[in-house]
Amino acid sequence: MAQKILLVGDSRICRQVAYVMDWQNYMTIEKLIDVKPYRDYKIVVCAFKRKSKRLVKIKDKTRDITYLDAICCELDKNDTSHHHESKKVDVPLWRRIIDRLKTGEVLIAFLRRHRRRYGTLRSRFWLKLMPAQELTLSELFLKVLYSKPTAINCTRMWSYSTLFKDGNLYGCCPPWTPPMGNVQSASLATIYNSRRARIIKLSALNKSFCLCDLKKCEFVNNDVGCKNSISTIYQSNNLPEQLEIAVDESCNLRCPSCRLDYCTMNDNGNQQIKQIMARVKSSEWLESVPQLIMSGVGEIFYSPTLLPIMAKDIERKQIHILSNGTLFNRKNWELLKNKYQQIDVEISVDAATAVTYQKIRGGDFKQVMQNLEMLGKLRQQGEIRYFELNFVVQKDNYREMADFVRLAKKLFVDRVHFTHLNNWGTFTYREYRQKCLITRHKKLHRALRRVLRDPILQDPIVDLRCYAPYLKNFARRFPQSLRPLPPYAW
Repeated sequence: MAQKILLVGDSRICRQVAYVMDWQNYMTIEKLIDVKPYRDYKIVVCAFKRKSKRLVKIKDKTRDITYLDAICCELDKNDTSHHHESKKVDVPLWRRIIDRLKTGEVLIAFLRRHRRRYGTLRSRFWLKLMPAQELTLSELFLKVLYSKPTAINCTRMWSYSTLFKDGNLYGCCPPWTPPMGNVQSASLATIYNSRRARIIKLSALNKSFCLCDLKKCEFVNNDVGCKNSISTIYQSNNLPEQLEIAVDESCNLRCPSCRLDYCTMNDNGNQQIKQIMARVKSSEWLESVPQLIMSGVGEIFYSPTLLPIMAKDIERKQIHILSNGTLFNRKNWELLKNKYQQIDVEISVDAATAVTYQKIRGGDFKQVMQNLEMLGKLRQQGEIRYFELNFVVQKDNYREMADFVRLAKKLFVDRVHFTHLNNWGTFTYREYRQKCLITRHKKLHRALRRVLRDPILQDPIVDLRCYAPYLKNFARRFPQSLRPLPPYAW
């Protein structure tokens, strides 16, 4: 039988400590005056030793009391999660210096030097400034513990995971959240239920979202996946409800907003992908996860490794496919239609005319339209459960937003998802500012504001939630964009 644990302190802090440490058999009190009723309990004070005088007022010096200092030391001592950093795009030295000044990397280097001099960071001020990737496990825990709750409601962190191309497992979008661990050093189940993963998920459970980049997040105020409240979710979950496999960045297109050149995996890259997928298969996650998403960093029908797995090896009822649409033809559809009962499709197009498509994506717009018409008919016939089109708004295509919605309505699309442009290392700072149509003062460009006044953009299938932080009257003008999405729309 597990030992009983007595947590002393604020009930909200106590519950968070119990969740991270995976303590199930515990009770909480605000202050400890008499220790006699708790002889069989392990006493844990959820405060640092120097701040615990107001919580513990006992004269018995024989009882062993654990403080937050010891818990932090235990977290760092048992931290075996090592994640691999993603490769960065080579840029000139002068550009790196300017970008470091603008993004605050100079301040980060200063804080890192002070950690070496003074030991582990404990100040809330330093923890707030330091990015999550630079923090130890105990500092990450304190950053989440100290953060104040917000009015944001998002359940994505504990219902969704992404297996990225470097083998890291993320609780949400890889660029904007810290990784939980790497599959090359531990199994998926071990990583997903580790203390690091619990700390990352805790940032969503306590509604602080201090480990998320909220300026770039498109899932804020969107109840996707698990519907449990914060009072019932503090339990161990063995696997997520949605798993995205994004381990192959091979693609037949060279979109300037995504990559600098065409990408095809060599023998070493394919071997690494096979090793990662072998670890996934051994964990039985492919068969157990309710919804599987393929694939986020490349073209799934161009991948020599993932396409055979999706077409032959995976046995399941439903799947969510991300594609650019150029290779999603009738031949590839035949590989899927009799294998899955429920198929959800998401296509990124970014243009409504052939000229703009050639400029932004460089593919065959006529072929893409033929494939989209085929998918639209399949959606109308019910062979596809969900059909979505994505449109990354930028300087070269924002005038076609209204025409894109009209095109989507002809194709029986369930949702048109407009997103703003992100810089994945392919643009300089000045180029990105010119293309993204968002000013330095976090306001939308006047021309884009005029386009958003078109009545067609208020259609129920349109999703413009990415522009909510930049428009004060967004909830009144686009209420349809704030409605919760169906659970299968990731």
